[in-house]
Amino acid sequence: MQHSLQENIEEMMDLKQEQEASAQRIMELEFDLQQKDATLARVAKETTEKSERICALEEELDEKTAEVDVIQTELKASEKSLQMAMEELEKSNEEVEDLRCKFAGW
Repeated sequence: MQHSLQENIEEMMDLKQEQEASAQRIMELEFDLQQKDATLARVAKETTEKSERICALEEELDEKTAEVDVIQTELKASEKSLQMAMEELEKSNEEVEDLRCKFAGW
């Protein structure tokens, strides 16, 4: 009987140690989970901030692209005006040269 009682006590001690070890492991796992939750929350926040920044940059790019389009249109119009002015100047120069020849011939 004493031997059986001793075995029961030893078993209870082993179970108590296992329970304490399990409780410690549960606490460690809960702590790890909290850390991972915090990391996940931080990454989610950073992702949101970066997504917002990307949207803002895309809007800015769209605006700049529109500005470039307007400037290119204005440049083409200016080039056309310049070409027309140069043609007019060339025509005027020809007329002046013709008049010089006529007056030189008098």
